[in-house]
Amino acid sequence: MDRSEYIIALRSYLGSRGMQPADVEEAIGFYGDIIMEGSDEEFERLGSVEKLGNELLAQSGIFVGGEGSYQMESAFVPGQQSSTFNPPPEDPAAQAKRNSLLIIIILIVTFPIWIGFVMGMFGAVFGICAAFIAIIAVLTIGGAALAVEGVIQMFSILPVGLVLCGAGLVLIGVCGLTFIPLFRLFIKFIAWVCKTVFGQLRRLTAGVSA
Repeated sequence: MDRSEYIIALRSYLGSRGMQPADVEEAIGFYGDIIMEGSDEEFERLGSVEKLGNELLAQSGIFVGGEGSYQMESAFVPGQQSSTFNPPPEDPAAQAKRNSLLIIIILIVTFPIWIGFVMGMFGAVFGICAAFIAIIAVLTIGGAALAVEGVIQMFSILPVGLVLCGAGLVLIGVCGLTFIPLFRLFIKFIAWVCKTVFGQLRRLTAGVSA
């Protein structure tokens, strides 16, 4: 049997034992240079068609024995690593639990950083609201003082007293209308922050304990 006949016989042998055509051609290509261009000693070391064919089939995961053959595992061809194994997908619940635990650990480790930022934000909001409330309180007291002064001036100079009294009452009314919505907005903001923070903490703890 010459070398060309050897390749033909090897291709036929591999195909008849269940190797896929693409794997057959890759195996032939891998040994083709040795078969066709190698020295006589290299060619003889390959052995018979059956010997080399069985080695290639075993490398491809095809067991040959008895009267037939069967596939043992995913195909493996010479010079190429098998990459058909895919790990099972991770359980979404386990992944969510691990993510929640990781977030809690990060929050604990970075506590000195983010607690200062949060407290600074609360302090800024509280300071702004306190400043507005102080301004409104001062204007309200000023309006009340104008109203009282207007009542007193009515007994001596009626027009001046009426103007002062009216200005004081208007100032008190404006401050009252401004204070009530601002106070309600501040209460809603505090409630929203508390609800958001405690809701996130509840979700994290629930994810870890699940």
